[in-house]
Amino acid sequence: MVKKILILLALSLVLAGCAFFFGSPFPAYLPFVENMVDLSDKVGDVDSDSHEAYRLHLLNNYLFLTIEDQRLIILDSNLKVLQEYSGNYGRLGVYSPSTGPYFIGDEWYNNPPNFTPNLPPNVYDPGGLGYFDPVNIGAPNNIAVFTFDSFTGILSEIGDTGTGTASISPGMNLEAIAYDDLAAMGFLFFWNYDGDEAQVISATGANLAAPTAIVLPPPINLDVSDHDPEFHYTRDGYVVTTESRSQLFDLFSGEEEKAIYGGRVEQFASAYDIDGNTFYYFNGDNKTLYRCNTWW
Repeated sequence: MVKKILILLALSLVLAGCAFFFGSPFPAYLPFVENMVDLSDKVGDVDSDSHEAYRLHLLNNYLFLTIEDQRLIILDSNLKVLQEYSGNYGRLGVYSPSTGPYFIGDEWYNNPPNFTPNLPPNVYDPGGLGYFDPVNIGAPNNIAVFTFDSFTGILSEIGDTGTGTASISPGMNLEAIAYDDLAAMGFLFFWNYDGDEAQVISATGANLAAPTAIVLPPPINLDVSDHDPEFHYTRDGYVVTTESRSQLFDLFSGEEEKAIYGGRVEQFASAYDIDGNTFYYFNGDNKTLYRCNTWW
């Protein structure tokens, strides 16, 4: 395995030189690879025209790779496959910092590393995005789940801790959500498909009523083709990944801190750890999952 990684890295460096930062045909993550696993036999065939065929969640040091929202592969941080399931999987990931529960789509898994399936509680809404909130304790699962009406611009919160609403600019879509337990702050990422514009807001605890919602940096414009951008929160800033590049933005100023450029990958999924030390990248072209050092 190590030999294979070294060979790939050597080839990418020899052929690309420093150009992989500036539009090289080689994937930008290759110089940072620590480990990899070929999942071709487990992923199988997917629709090649689906640009969002894969989604990757990093929850409490476990990886959850969903395929076409119908299949799930669970791996540990060393890329060892732990379980495979079929179900209805959306973009929501809500987790507990101890032993569970782990929510993916409208499925609930517990007891890692075995990850036995359970029935989700009624408070769970697979149409939203959510997180586990250790500050606002509620029964039974400390869950805050958010849905957003793009037409009206109303952000709604449901969950163990109660309900609330806040007004956001219409035309945006809620794309990602994260919670930083050290900062006791939630972060929500919005994306305007028509204007190629991204916006980040935050709030203390799980309460997003209008007085506590904080608009962070000014909106940023992204150059996006087919694949919707992915948004990731780290304590070093937030990351936006598109088909051909990844960008790190300052969380408060919105300024780009660094970017890497590489070959266009139309089917991909990525995940970043909250400390900004490691990221995972699934390449849908070769159906390989990579664990990498972060690139900043």
